[in-house]
Amino acid sequence: MKLSILSTALLLSIPSCGQAPEEGAPSPLDPPGSVVLASDRGGTWDLYQVSRESGRATALTSEPHDEVRPEVSPEGDRIVFEEQTESGSFIATLSLLAREPLPVRLTETGLDSEPSWSPDGERIVFVSGRDGDVALFVMSADGSGVQRLSPANAANRTPRWSPSGEKILYTSIREPRARLCVMNAVGSASAPLTQGSDDCTLGSWSPDGLWIAFTLTTARSAQSIALMRADGTERRRLIGNQEPEDRNISSWGPRFSANGRHIVFSSLQEGGQVQVYETDLEGSEVRRLPSGTSQSREADYLEPSR
Repeated sequence: MKLSILSTALLLSIPSCGQAPEEGAPSPLDPPGSVVLASDRGGTWDLYQVSRESGRATALTSEPHDEVRPEVSPEGDRIVFEEQTESGSFIATLSLLAREPLPVRLTETGLDSEPSWSPDGERIVFVSGRDGDVALFVMSADGSGVQRLSPANAANRTPRWSPSGEKILYTSIREPRARLCVMNAVGSASAPLTQGSDDCTLGSWSPDGLWIAFTLTTARSAQSIALMRADGTERRRLIGNQEPEDRNISSWGPRFSANGRHIVFSSLQEGGQVQVYETDLEGSEVRRLPSGTSQSREADYLEPSR
């Protein structure tokens, strides 16, 4: 199964983060807790709960197709994710409170992807091609009341609700550059946050709403992790300018922890393996989350955010 990223054209070679410690070794980035991520250890991409310290993994799904892009609900009791099947892509949820959790599919068009929770856990924003373009839609957490947010002829991806619930961060993929934009939660007053010749994609809000972590691609480098103020100022690269022994050639998809002190992200390594890493906000303490020989990607912290 091919790796599903915003655009495979962005996968170019760059130096990367920091050397990962031996798997399972103690780390200053190792407070108790788990992440939910997609892993191919079962042959297809399934969702797992993985200890950040030991790497112990518990399967959450075991479907014959791929489940990817998980996001934990604000209460920490549900996951919304994307099902990728031969008949298309769908939005589904999974309760973490059930003894034997089963995915509940919320959409049926086969053209839906990239879901994200509202901060009150009552709505989900997602991407759909159901109208012929690539647009943002919102629905209730049970799949009802679908409404379009994007204007006509949109090219919008990777939406993320702000912690206040007032704005939605997203990627505009109109040529010649992909850039991060914000709109009001009702779909009005869209405005760009990034300008210039660099591609800025896959943004994620800090819990206090003051910072945005995102994926940066420049003319001279492939995808790396960057940080900026929520108004687009004070931009700096966080991951992608060091050369460890264990080199990664592309990093993307950052997510903040609930306390705002750490970020998880995915990296494609020189050998073609995709793994999940974690860093502090200075990029000075970087480690790979233990995963054995399996690939992993698209992690989110399994902890309540409110």
